[in-house]
Amino acid sequence: MQYLRALAASMVLVGHVLAEAEHYFGFDIPLRGLPWTRGVDIFFVISGFIIVLVSRDLHGTPGGVRTFLRRRFRRVVPLYWLFSTLMLCILLVVPGAAKDTVLDWQQVVGSYLFFPVERYDGRIAPILSLGWTLNFEIFFYGLFAFSLLVPRKLGLILLFFGLTAWVLIGALFGFAAPALRFWSNPIVVEFGFGVCLGWLQLRRGQAVSPSLPIRLAVFVGGLVALCAFGDMDDIPRWLMQVMNRFQ
Repeated sequence: MQYLRALAASMVLVGHVLAEAEHYFGFDIPLRGLPWTRGVDIFFVISGFIIVLVSRDLHGTPGGVRTFLRRRFRRVVPLYWLFSTLMLCILLVVPGAAKDTVLDWQQVVGSYLFFPVERYDGRIAPILSLGWTLNFEIFFYGLFAFSLLVPRKLGLILLFFGLTAWVLIGALFGFAAPALRFWSNPIVVEFGFGVCLGWLQLRRGQAVSPSLPIRLAVFVGGLVALCAFGDMDDIPRWLMQVMNRFQ
């Protein structure tokens, strides 16, 4: 798990560094074409997996929802609010210093409330644009909190199929409201994949690990597939994550 986290963090970091270098210095970097941002998808699956494990004793218990939300708040919100405040200060003092971000008070309020707001350019993102992933995380936490009201097995089943049904509804009917459009993005299904893996882990305990040659072969095959298809826009991110997860 820690290796996967390190891989995902490194991919996202390299992708952003290359993007900033290209934007500010005009560098034409060959590595820019690799699917570095797929690290976000790995994080979402890990998030679903970890949340299931750390909350395994909270399902159907008095105060379980409150305990879960308090833990998530302490872990995520203070640091995010701190950096959002620093970003707000930059927008107030040096407006032109922030790339592609302008001061919009509706967006500022939405940023602190983790509520998706559409920007002037049509993108749905907070003032600290990297926080778009946290908007998805908080949405997932909210749904997971509801699953804690019932026994674990039932709660996780309802959560997974609820996520899937919600995405299908969004795809079939299309939401006009930016927030509903954002929350029904197929990427949220990746949390569901993590939930399934977490449930299997709880059922089976310590998973049987395949031999090293098999793991290396699957890893190399998945990496080749990721590089070959990572930039194809017609392949959903969650489908790419299936390949990533089996690396």
